[in-house]
Amino acid sequence: MLKTTPLEREVSLTIDMRIMAEYFERFKGMGLYKWEAYKENRANRRLKYGLFFVVPHPRRLTTIVLSHAKHMPLKQARKRSRIELEKRRRILEKYNNNSQGPLIHVSTSVTRLVLYTLLSMLLGCVIVMC
Repeated sequence: MLKTTPLEREVSLTIDMRIMAEYFERFKGMGLYKWEAYKENRANRRLKYGLFFVVPHPRRLTTIVLSHAKHMPLKQARKRSRIELEKRRRILEKYNNNSQGPLIHVSTSVTRLVLYTLLSMLLGCVIVMC
């Protein structure tokens, strides 16, 4: 058996992702979201483990199905998915805990930008007046 090159694997994965995206689009057109088996599988497995996820295509107005299992061993893919799910859970908990906080969070960089803008306008006024 011949060893594949990284470029060949990348092309193969790209083709596989497009095929999966096409199947997903066809099934979606056939009422995929209404299928009972899809609802059970989606609720119990895909979301729980996070192995597959749908993202917008970067150049077309479609979606593609991505998976860490396509480019790394399954054990590492599961670990990475668990890490991402843990990040999502922490973000969601943080959001839920701060639900009574301010509606708009102003970062320090935005504050600095506004401050520098005001100071530069003040400096410009002083230069024009002198």
